[in-house]
Amino acid sequence: MARDFARTIGVRPAFVMTTWASLSDDFSASRFDIAVGGVSVDPARARLGVFSQSYARDGKRPVVRCADARRFTGIDAMDRPDVRVIVNPGGTHERFARERLARAAITVFPDNTRIFDQIIAGKADVMVTDGVEVDLQSRPHPGVLCPAEVGSPFTHFDKAWLLPRDARFAAVANRFIAAEIRNGGWAA
Repeated sequence: MARDFARTIGVRPAFVMTTWASLSDDFSASRFDIAVGGVSVDPARARLGVFSQSYARDGKRPVVRCADARRFTGIDAMDRPDVRVIVNPGGTHERFARERLARAAITVFPDNTRIFDQIIAGKADVMVTDGVEVDLQSRPHPGVLCPAEVGSPFTHFDKAWLLPRDARFAAVANRFIAAEIRNGGWAA
């Protein structure tokens, strides 16, 4: 997304590493110009800049070991002291867990690239994350990681880019996103 957008507006992209825990501070400190990819539209983030038009709709869903898919069928089944919930620090997943799964044992795991290995290894029972991530993590781990059988997502939200408060820049970004949605490039 970012490379295509940069090419469209005639600039060379520079990628800046951040974390969900530091994204808001890094954006406010102008360490990067836009946040692209997996950013949930959120009131706290909206106070920092403006969101582009939405490019995806998603919701929080739990991912578990496949053997536990029927065990964790809803919030009540997860919000128990004997359930080990794992989250990445500082983002909407941690906030969701602390608000909705307060009775569960919550572990904050710092490495988002290895967090699902903790569930596979039996060191955690469940992670409530974005539905797209549940699907993406289930595919390379067939029969090991599965969506919990909850029926429907616990929440619904949009994914968008977090942009600086610059109406002209936002308009250019929104035109680009609209065109990408229309031409099916991202869906493909």
